[in-house]
Amino acid sequence: MTMPINARRRQLVLAGLSLPAMAAFSGGRYLAQQPAPREWLISAQGRTPEQYGAAWASSSTHATTVTGLRGHDVLQHALRPQHLIVVARRPGRELVEIDLLSGRIQQRSACLPHHHLNGHACFSADGRYLFTSESDYQQGTGRLIVRDADNYQVLDSFSSHGIGPHELQLMPDGRTLAVANGGLLTHPDSGRKVLNLDSMRSSLSLIDSHNGELLAEYQVAEPKASIRHLDVAQDGSISVALQMQRQAAEHQQLAPLAALLPSGGNALQVLDTPETLLWHCNDYMGSTRINGRSRLAGFTSPRGDIALFWHIDSGRLAGYHRLHDVCGLTVSLDQKRFILTNSDGHIRQLDAFNLEEIPGSRQHLSDVAWDNHLHAIDPNLAAS
Repeated sequence: MTMPINARRRQLVLAGLSLPAMAAFSGGRYLAQQPAPREWLISAQGRTPEQYGAAWASSSTHATTVTGLRGHDVLQHALRPQHLIVVARRPGRELVEIDLLSGRIQQRSACLPHHHLNGHACFSADGRYLFTSESDYQQGTGRLIVRDADNYQVLDSFSSHGIGPHELQLMPDGRTLAVANGGLLTHPDSGRKVLNLDSMRSSLSLIDSHNGELLAEYQVAEPKASIRHLDVAQDGSISVALQMQRQAAEHQQLAPLAALLPSGGNALQVLDTPETLLWHCNDYMGSTRINGRSRLAGFTSPRGDIALFWHIDSGRLAGYHRLHDVCGLTVSLDQKRFILTNSDGHIRQLDAFNLEEIPGSRQHLSDVAWDNHLHAIDPNLAAS
């Protein structure tokens, strides 16, 4: 349930909506035969290697397709708005482009030798270039790869100015990239094992996308807190989600897991969290999104089964919402709602201002296992 701070609890009506699966190439009706919805939710999905792929849903229907790789984040294609790109999580090495209307895979693109993807990508302001966060595991360095957005040909490569770059987004100036350098060194031969816990160094880096120059760098006080995910508001504020590497810490104190770089600020500000809620998050935030209209930043903790929200202007905790294994988080196109998803196929929608769950808005797609990240898109418009 949602818990707005200083607001009374309310029992909300559960309107369960279970829709039949409409898998790609199943022989049944596909989305091309459905009225075009204004808003679709897109995400990587799947519980097993045989199911790994992508899912997209509207309020009335949904579909899935299998990609043969486990994606982490997905994004709407800037040049082809009815297509999406699935980005493999580490140590995966492929991007996959999918047609939302047919479910067919349009293109696959592999990494350079000795590189693997880290699950995230973003487009340039004009949509001509795709930036991917990658690791050169032979050299043990983080790289930002510049690709032609049409055919994914590699055009250039920059240092991420750190190790293990993860989520990256374009700043409002249309040129600067905000990059979450997680600081964690891995190698495909070792799976997801972290090889540098003793020496890890995590940072939020601002990088010139034209030449790779490091413009600014920010860190939090806790050296074993890995900056993994971020979001950028239209005013340039950046929210940062942290993951504490507890096995490497020299203490057992709770560490802040949410931080904010205010627009024009010169330091990351950790967001104050009541100790009971911070303990509940189990050292892990999985995603973050800012609603510029309500001026709230949301963070999800799948290990804690909770989503938390802060006012980005005051830094004050606004409320929280409990949902098992919640990680997917996005803002609706009208910016009036936060939307949450989990690995059990549930979708919940919260009022972006008071954080009350919107009655009658729940959906449960029993054949979908939403993965970590979620986006709301209009398939009829180019992605911004």
